[in-house]
Amino acid sequence: MAQDFSEEGVKEISSRVVFCYGAVFVLLLFILSRLFVLQVVRGQFFWIIASEHKFKEIRIPPPRGLLLDRHGQLLVENRASFDLILIPQHVHDWTAVAKTLGQLAGIPEKLFDEVKRRAGRQPPFYPIRILDDIPYEIAARIRVHEAMAQGGGDPYDLRGVEVIPKPLRRYPDLPVGALTLGLVGEVSETQLKNSPVGFKPGDLVGTSGIEKAFDPVLRGIPGTIRKVIDARGREVSVPEVRFLTGVKRPVPGKDLRLTLDRDLQRVAEKGLEGRSGAVVVLDLRSGEVLVLASLPSFDPNRLAANISGEEWKRLITDPRKLFLNRALQSYPPGSTFKPVTALAGLEEGEVTQRGEPPEMRIYCPGGFHFGGRFFRCWQEAGHGSVGLHQALTASCDTFFYQLGLKLGVDRIARYASLLGLGQKTGLGLTEEKRGLVPTTDWKRRTFGSEWLPGENLSVAVGQGALLVTPLQNAVMIATLVNGGKRITPHLIQGQEAIPEETPFSEDHLKRIREALIDVVADPSGTAYGSRSSIATFGGKTGTAQVISEEGRQRAGGGESLKDHAWFVAFAPARDPEIAVSVLVEHGGFGASAAAPIAKAVIEKYAEGLAPEGK
Repeated sequence: MAQDFSEEGVKEISSRVVFCYGAVFVLLLFILSRLFVLQVVRGQFFWIIASEHKFKEIRIPPPRGLLLDRHGQLLVENRASFDLILIPQHVHDWTAVAKTLGQLAGIPEKLFDEVKRRAGRQPPFYPIRILDDIPYEIAARIRVHEAMAQGGGDPYDLRGVEVIPKPLRRYPDLPVGALTLGLVGEVSETQLKNSPVGFKPGDLVGTSGIEKAFDPVLRGIPGTIRKVIDARGREVSVPEVRFLTGVKRPVPGKDLRLTLDRDLQRVAEKGLEGRSGAVVVLDLRSGEVLVLASLPSFDPNRLAANISGEEWKRLITDPRKLFLNRALQSYPPGSTFKPVTALAGLEEGEVTQRGEPPEMRIYCPGGFHFGGRFFRCWQEAGHGSVGLHQALTASCDTFFYQLGLKLGVDRIARYASLLGLGQKTGLGLTEEKRGLVPTTDWKRRTFGSEWLPGENLSVAVGQGALLVTPLQNAVMIATLVNGGKRITPHLIQGQEAIPEETPFSEDHLKRIREALIDVVADPSGTAYGSRSSIATFGGKTGTAQVISEEGRQRAGGGESLKDHAWFVAFAPARDPEIAVSVLVEHGGFGASAAAPIAKAVIEKYAEGLAPEGK
């Protein structure tokens, strides 16, 4: 191909050459300017990054949300504290650091050796907590020497050592509901591995009760302190690295207003003082839990801060089981179950309507012979001729033995289930048990044997394999007296659930409620001794055997073999607003051990209604 050497061709080639030279010049100018910026303007910054300088990021725990009662009274708050931690990757001389902490914080060499061993079992960037909740004087002393070390004139080696602020839980001077409110503790190894939240070692999470159930709401978002340090562990704060450092403040957790009533809870716990048991109070219209008390318990303030290994061991091995929330554990219900059997008898037609003879009546001589055995009534002299009303009011075992024999366990179980027994209530606390409502199929699956007719007698009076929780018993009595609406108990205000309608006859429910009112109001009632001059209420006493009378005698008796005492109640009697369930472990008779506690709680509730004229 012939080349173009015309004047126009030469000009075109020349312009291309000039353009190429210009492009090369611009590129070289850009490269030189970038080299100037990198080596001169930001040279110190990149020297810091490329040298032995390191980034140190420290996690700041967020304050947990406060817990308030229904009236805004404080139940759980936070207080300031400091933790002493060590980040192994920033430690240069373990011996020097051990000596420093011994002199500044009084940490014995043995404790520091354990810290060093823990450091060897985890990644070097994981912080290790040396001491929790250190005194302010020690925190200030370490902070002062950290500041002095920036100038290079401090003899103490604090490389890798940090003092971190950490909010700890604090409870009022007279804490209530410790087992229900729950505890906070360090995240477990399982949670570190499996949680999608991204926990870090040392993070605090709820470990029981409300603190655990609502931890995602209460926990908040951690903050961070990000530093650049030199080889000697001193903080570098030149302008060139400031955009890489700084503090990201933690986001506090959200406060929760609970349905609990602090003053009512206090009255319930005072009634249980010196005994083991539980008290539950529900608003039987909305399902709000006003009281969820369990004793014996512990001082939550002691567990919020440093606690020695010996003291912790003493608490968890205490034979009184201090960490057991009895309001959510299951027990035989005794005679508090008789209203369930009564409802089943009415609904199934085994007890006729009042005024439509022949209404079921039996003669109680003090017990009932069946299957070659004599089933005793609690009243040894017997109750004489009784119908359903008198049988509930006076708690005649003989009447319910015979009614249970007519019904059979499966029909009784159906109504127990409709009343919320044998299943979790929906409260949301992980400690809640299901209880047990036995059936013929349950026995066949569990024991591989058939249900025996004599077992119907035990179940009908709340014994045998039957187990309920105090919370379930409160739901049961609430459903019987609020028109058959089964409520779902809840602990957070604003969490109202729509009550579940049950298929019970209003007339049958009214008959049972009238009999339960007479348990307290009528001289023949088992709780007549607990009637009140300032509040009206109805209820049902219960005494649940822990062991048979023959077995107790063979074992030589003892407090641990005494019967459990129950009382379930509702108030006011004619227009119920609250349901109450009281259990006293090994308390003996429900009328003498449990009913007075319920009376005190109901009277306190009535005092709160007085200003409104109710």
